[in-house]
Formats: sequence, C-alpha cells, structure tokens
Amino acid sequence: MITTGGTAARRPEPGAGFTMPASVVEIATGLYAVGGGIPAETSISWISEGLRGWVPFQCYVFLGEREALVLDSGLGLHRQCIAEGLDRLLAGRGAPRLLVSRWEPDAMVNLPWLVDRYRIREVLSLGGINPLDFFDGFDAAAVQSNARTQAAPADLVTIAPGDRLTVEDFELEVINPSLRLLLTTWFYERRSRSLFTADSFGFLPNPFSPWPWVARPQAQDVTPQVVEHALVQKFDWLCGAYCDSLIEDLQQLATKFDIERLCPTFGATIEGRAAVEQVFSSTVEALQCLSGQSRRRALADFDWATALSPQAVLRPADLRPIVIPRIAV
Repeated sequence: MITTGGTAARRPEPGAGFTMPASVVEIATGLYAVGGGIPAETSISWISEGLRGWVPFQCYVFLGEREALVLDSGLGLHRQCIAEGLDRLLAGRGAPRLLVSRWEPDAMVNLPWLVDRYRIREVLSLGGINPLDFFDGFDAAAVQSNARTQAAPADLVTIAPGDRLTVEDFELEVINPSLRLLLTTWFYERRSRSLFTADSFGFLPNPFSPWPWVARPQAQDVTPQVVEHALVQKFDWLCGAYCDSLIEDLQQLATKFDIERLCPTFGATIEGRAAVEQVFSSTVEALQCLSGQSRRRALADFDWATALSPQAVLRPADLRPIVIPRIAV
C-alpha cells in the first residue's frame, strides 16, 4: 500500500514469480483497474479545468478462478498497456465476457481488438432506453446495429436494469441512474461493495503518474464546488434544470446499496465509506445549486456591435487556416 496526501494506490501482490505491469491496479480482491492516463491539462471539454497530474482512464476486470469479466475497454491511446495488463490477468483462463457501460468512444473504442485478441464471445450491453426518453427504440436500435458491426463475431447479449450478472463470487446488479446521458448504465457489485459509475464522479486525478489510481480523498477534496465544476463540464444542461428527481435517485441509491467504493471509467477510483458519503452529499448540494442557476448562453460574450461594423468585414487576405488538434481516444 502506498499512501500519500490522502490517496492510495495498490499494486497486485507478485504471484507465480512475476509482478503486474504498472497499468494494473488492484482495487479489491479479484477486482482490477487496467489502463493509463492523460495529462490533466489536456484540452478536453468534459475534463475539469485546473486539475494537476494525470486523468486515469481504465477498464475494470472481475477475475475468478476460471472466469473473467471486463467492464468497458479503455482508450485506444492506451491499447498497448491495456493489452499488457489483460494478457497477464487473463492468462490461463477461458474467454472473458465484455460488459459495456455506455456506447461512447472512451468506453468501447478498443472493442474490436479485444474481441479478437481474447476470443470474446459475449458482449453485454443495455438493450433499450427509458420509455420516458424521447428516442425510445430508435437510439437503442442504432446502438445495437453498431454493436453487432463492431463486435462480430461476438454475440451481443441484452441486459436490462435490475438484471444480475455473476462472475463466480462476483455479482453485479444493473442500474439505470438518472444522472446520465442516454444509454448509460451503472453497476453495483455486492462482494466488493463497489459502484461502477461510468462517466460520473471522475473528478479526481492521479497526482503522481499516468496510471489508474485509488484515492482516499478528504472532505476538502470533494466539496460541492468541486463536484459542481465537474458536473457542468460534462452535463451543462443541469444549469437551471429541475434536479429534484436526480437528487432523489442518488439518495435512494445511497440508501439501497452498501457502497464503499466509486469506480468511474475516467478519474481516480474513490475508496472509503466516508469518502463515498461525502461525494454523494456534495453532489446533492451541487445539483441544488445548479438547478437555481441560469444556463449560460453560448454567445453571451459575443460582441455583436463590433462583428457587424463595416470594419469587421473580412477580406480574402485576412483569412488564415485553422489548425484543429486531434486527440486519439
């Protein structure tokens, strides 16, 4: 155990004469985070500004004696280190299953080569969306079609909220949270008392290295202001929104499940019952604050008078090419 500044990272114990690569961090017995990190100052719209260090991106592995389940796929940028970690973890076991929390690039971009490299035959994914959402059926059909194309020859197995998935001693319950984008799923694993939250609660970096990280934050690390800033980066529509149902859903989750750990797809894993309670409390307060705010207009700072003045007319000689940086995921 390495503990520094209220955060901790666990490396798996050496076994059979070898050690795990740096891309593998043991979260709990038989539960691993595998991935890498990107510099926290990287300009990505949904990563909180002002972070220092690295933002971890990871998939999670549930490892039994004979079976294994991989949750999400990590970034394409980290393909090599993910392969090194999974090669070591999955050695000597049968083909794992792959569980997808959401069909977005940072969660499923590595799906094709994972299926090929590890002979994955089952990809588990949410098969529909909430009927109260306006695109019921259409979005789900499009996603399923894309999944079949990406995952062939693996079979796509539909899961639904309330389903329970087992991997030997592990049992994951499928959750349809309110704090989400369409077709996003959370999972609660009972043995490790871990809540897997997809793209929520990923606001803590690894301050030391570009690898997955287990954080034990103090209250000042997860204040309502910290959570509010992170929420606005990802869910800017929360400003001025009716958040009572989101708050009620979070409170019900905290009551229903015995949660000792939050495991997002990106950002550090948050460990400790007190830390989890602080995150939920700060999130509730942040949502209450956001619901009372007005949504900022995209052109709020645009100077129309200057833009429409005769002097603002562009000549061909004034035009310059725009270079847009590309970030591999």
